[in-house]
Amino acid sequence: MAEYITGLTEELHKLGLRMIQESLESMDRMLQKSPVRLKHWVVEAHESKQLITSLGAVTYRKTLFTNKETGHSEYLLDRILGLGRNERLTEDAQARMLKEAVQTSCRRGGVLQRQASKS
Repeated sequence: MAEYITGLTEELHKLGLRMIQESLESMDRMLQKSPVRLKHWVVEAHESKQLITSLGAVTYRKTLFTNKETGHSEYLLDRILGLGRNERLTEDAQARMLKEAVQTSCRRGGVLQRQASKS
């Protein structure tokens, strides 16, 4: 039973990562086809990006757009997602890391306290 649950958990993680990848790439395709976007932005290039999420690393393709009036280039998908220019870690991944750090510190503190009381 344990082997079955472990295998199922791994498959669910993979499925979750694929779903995230597909939804990000779908949003990017919508931006590429958007009539509103066509008025102000042109497609410049495509690039792969890796994001670290609480489920794991997700690699997806995104599009660099250039503004017709200003010449400014931007990944519109990143803007919509609220991701900074070089941001690689999602908020949920940051929260999970902080939670783990606190739990690890508390466990270590408890171990050190028990060791000190035995001395």
